[in-house]
Amino acid sequence: MEIGTAAVTITGIGDYTGTEIKTFEITEPSTAQIEKVVNLWGNSLIAGNQDGTGVTIATALQDCLGEDWEVNNYGNGGESSNTVASRQGGIQLLVEPFTIPATKTAVDINLTDSTGGIINFRTSIMSASICQSVNPVYINGVKGTISHG
Repeated sequence: MEIGTAAVTITGIGDYTGTEIKTFEITEPSTAQIEKVVNLWGNSLIAGNQDGTGVTIATALQDCLGEDWEVNNYGNGGESSNTVASRQGGIQLLVEPFTIPATKTAVDINLTDSTGGIINFRTSIMSASICQSVNPVYINGVKGTISHG
């Protein structure tokens, strides 16, 4: 199909008579609706900057892709692959039984993953971008926020 004005003709058949012509415009597809986002999940290898230059996989990828793309670095040093996968949503988090208080006071919770591994978010919950990747959480339908204790 080519961009421009097109027409369709509808003509009755049999006992149906008449003809109707409708014109319409064929336009360029909109790229504004396509999200160009890359989320990088991982440990210190993704978090980067081990050499102190400020260059990470995320910054290098951003340079390659250009300003039309959003590149998010969800890397956090010291986390196991299960912790990374649980932050990303690939492994379900399980909460050991506890009581949700009627007041909005913080409670300590212990997390494991669906494979039985202990989840340790380390300092990642203190990082705004990592915190955004985890929260909000829902426990038995109650909305909450996980933060570092």
